[in-house]
Amino acid sequence: MRGVLPQGARRRQGLPGRGEAPPRGRAAGQDGHRREVTLAKVSASDGNKATLQQANAEIVRGNPEGFLSFCTEDIEWTAVGELPLRGKEAVRQWMKTAYREPPEFTVTQLVAEGDFVVALGEIMVKGEDGRAARHAYCDVWRFRDGRMAQLSAFVVRPAA
Repeated sequence: MRGVLPQGARRRQGLPGRGEAPPRGRAAGQDGHRREVTLAKVSASDGNKATLQQANAEIVRGNPEGFLSFCTEDIEWTAVGELPLRGKEAVRQWMKTAYREPPEFTVTQLVAEGDFVVALGEIMVKGEDGRAARHAYCDVWRFRDGRMAQLSAFVVRPAA
């Protein structure tokens, strides 16, 4: 029986009854007061995660241009410990040497909040000597208008 309250109880004005979902965009807090929920941020975060997953799929396919289509023109790309890259052309040139062959990678965690997406995982990249090397990474992406605008990449080669 939806909306049935115990005998003698009064329903607070504007709160949903037992078993009813809060109105879209509103939620009742533990104290019973309504709170506004920012659904747009949740949706944007999920959209940013999906964008990063699509962009990464392009890298694995060996399509750097497809990847770059998800980036802003003025992307800032920083691999911690290396000189930062600015703009799509700089990233394009870096990818030509760093990704001679498409890398293989596994994302183990993908966390999003607001304009940021953090990806943790492992990547296998062939070095200049042609041998594949496994690396652990943590990429922190900042999005702007649904596109990847800034990367801070922490990449380490684990001990054998």
